[in-house]
Amino acid sequence: MYKRIAAALATVDKNLLLLLLLPWLLALNNDIWLFDLHGQTDPWFYLGFFLRPEQFLPGHTYYFGTRLAQIVPGYLAFKFLPPLIAQYVLHISFYYLAVVSVYLLLKRTVGSRSALLAAVMMGSYGWFLTAIGSNYVDGFGIAYYCAALYLLILAAQEPRWKIFMLLSGVSYGLAIHCNLFWIALAPPLVLYYLFVNFRYRKNSIIGSSLLCIAGILLATLVLAIISILLNGKFLFFLPSVNAALYFLPITNPWKIAWEHWLPNAFWVVFPLITLISGTALFILSQFKRIPSIRPLNLGLQICFLVSVLIFVGLELRSKPIFQFHHYASYLIPSTFIAIGAQLAQMETVLGRLTLYQFSLIIASIILWALILYHFPTEPPALYNQAISTALFLGALWLILYVASVLIHPHTKEILSSALVTLLLSFGVINMTSVLMNTSPGLILNHLVGVSFPAPGPIFLITNPVNRSQRKDAFSLTVHTQQYLAAVDPKAQLLLWYDIDELLVYRSIACSALRWIPQTENFPSTALKPDPTPEEIKQIKTVLQQNPNVVIMSQKNEVLESAEQSLKQLGFSAQFISAHQMKQGELSLKMTFIKVDSINT
Repeated sequence: MYKRIAAALATVDKNLLLLLLLPWLLALNNDIWLFDLHGQTDPWFYLGFFLRPEQFLPGHTYYFGTRLAQIVPGYLAFKFLPPLIAQYVLHISFYYLAVVSVYLLLKRTVGSRSALLAAVMMGSYGWFLTAIGSNYVDGFGIAYYCAALYLLILAAQEPRWKIFMLLSGVSYGLAIHCNLFWIALAPPLVLYYLFVNFRYRKNSIIGSSLLCIAGILLATLVLAIISILLNGKFLFFLPSVNAALYFLPITNPWKIAWEHWLPNAFWVVFPLITLISGTALFILSQFKRIPSIRPLNLGLQICFLVSVLIFVGLELRSKPIFQFHHYASYLIPSTFIAIGAQLAQMETVLGRLTLYQFSLIIASIILWALILYHFPTEPPALYNQAISTALFLGALWLILYVASVLIHPHTKEILSSALVTLLLSFGVINMTSVLMNTSPGLILNHLVGVSFPAPGPIFLITNPVNRSQRKDAFSLTVHTQQYLAAVDPKAQLLLWYDIDELLVYRSIACSALRWIPQTENFPSTALKPDPTPEEIKQIKTVLQQNPNVVIMSQKNEVLESAEQSLKQLGFSAQFISAHQMKQGELSLKMTFIKVDSINT
């Protein structure tokens, strides 16, 4: 029996064990990437759907509620697990789906060492952690898309290809139902399959296409049945389709001039480096300085190039694709698959490394990611150090790389230089881009004038206060929603608060699907000091439609302040009840009132 167990363990892929351990190692070191920043909006909407879908989905007509491929897993996690555990399990599960899929895909196409190195780089990449750890849609879609790519590879290589082709369609369909934007990345998905299928089984293209489409339809049907059970709607996806059709022919209203966002768009740096390094390796191979690129490896890099060109085309059509890291993150799967293909091109170096040497490279990438979350310095000194380090090392590596190509005619020296340059560039870019990360709120402030979190290291850089506050904000928001679900089963309460007092108030309002900018300046009911007659009319309409109000504040005499403000608009306030909530260092008092017109 022991021999059988030993034999079974011997067949286990040790690399997979490392990848399964990696997110827990990162989380134990610092788990802030698993919690959204309080004060943002969209991720907290989805947390609300995870917690209260039975209350929110019926009657919800906006596209947020159509993303059932994301909402259903979140709902199941939070229904059967305690909130903190649910957050861990949900996001680390999708982390596994994405990273393991990329590893297994590359293992089958370029080799295990290149696959492991690329997968570890992706699994510790700051912008991937930002996406996969958030309740926003991009991380869920990335995971489904990675799974679809891997299933396509299986369909191109395995005898039971029809099953894998169908499942690939299901996975891609789930990605689409996270965000219809994934339809734009259908061409590289097709190219991946064509390259690998041509190399291996040569399955029927028409049959493969029909099976994939059938999988997409199957995923849609299953989600439609779930939608009927939750809110009685079969065509759950129509609001998303209508929103896409509305925005498609026009200039996106969130689009701003490139000079306002490009200097801070650090999420595009590593895809750009990947594009440059792939081009450099291709040129060197054409001049016989390094071995020729295998057709399949070239195909994987062509797929990445096609993805980039699609993004560039959309950007030129006034779509803010590179402007926001949420959309730019959709390049992550093809970026690291291309990295795997480039690493395979360096196999004359990787293959000669001893197990100890290769393990040291893997450990250094992981260690760099661990160190990333423990910078003791606060901005702006942190920014200055990061910029100085990146510029110095970047210039040094560029000089060394060019020198190695010109001076050393031997393949091994050139590839060694390329490998070191790529890995070190990844490390510094990963560190610097996250350190210098700018909040999307900077762009939103520019557009709409609503106060969002200040630019800075809001996603990953973690002093102890930021780390504890994110967890406390998450837990306080969840507990508040649980309380509101009991006292407000129809989700009709209007939330009124001062956003300058606590950013978590906005998280609570968003997760209650009751975020209204006019109610963020308590005791005022206006966005600005001197509202126009039209704005006053809008405020009155909001109060007439939402007479049940809860004031969130830590201050005393909130009822008196509310009465004075409402009286100016012709309303009175009747006290109903009050409730105190506390989580860690965060606390709030909810004062429930009913608003009536003075004339009535």
